[in-house]
Amino acid sequence: MYAVADLFVCPSLTETFGQTVNEALASQVRVALPNVPVFAEAYGDAIPKDAFWKPLCQSDMARSISEQLGRQSRNDPTGLPDLDKLKSWED
Repeated sequence: MYAVADLFVCPSLTETFGQTVNEALASQVRVALPNVPVFAEAYGDAIPKDAFWKPLCQSDMARSISEQLGRQSRNDPTGLPDLDKLKSWED
């Protein structure tokens, strides 16, 4: 299902790992995430900084989603996950 999506949005502020985000990234789907420690640490090098939004800020969340969807509609490669930059389980 991920592979047919334009964007995966994870609004959770309390993820312990983020398996759904991993699945979206592995499917080469853009993501939009709250800037919470677990996501910033795990994905900060793999997705653009503006794919993150300030937690609990609806306008910043909308901005992040719009930015990623705009890239998708323009076929802009910016925002596609860079899987080589993801941390391994051991890291």
